[in-house]
Amino acid sequence: MKTSSMDELFGPSGLFARRFSGFEYRQQQVELAEQVQATLSDAPGRILAAEAPPGVGKTFALLAPAMLWAAERNKTILVLTGGI
Repeated sequence: MKTSSMDELFGPSGLFARRFSGFEYRQQQVELAEQVQATLSDAPGRILAAEAPPGVGKTFALLAPAMLWAAERNKTILVLTGGI
């Protein structure tokens, strides 16, 4: 799936809102996902440090653009977390 904007996934009428009945739109989640997408798409070695309060959807905002990026390029991603 090629997407030009994370709003197509996370937006109020995006894919997740249409597919998951309990999905809640969060503007901060869209913004974070767009930053992750931009970081992955820009020059290699770019680093993104982000902070957000509980309930924003940080994990999914990281994983969705990372999985899309990896799938489009036949690459592997590694996510390390102590919270999942």
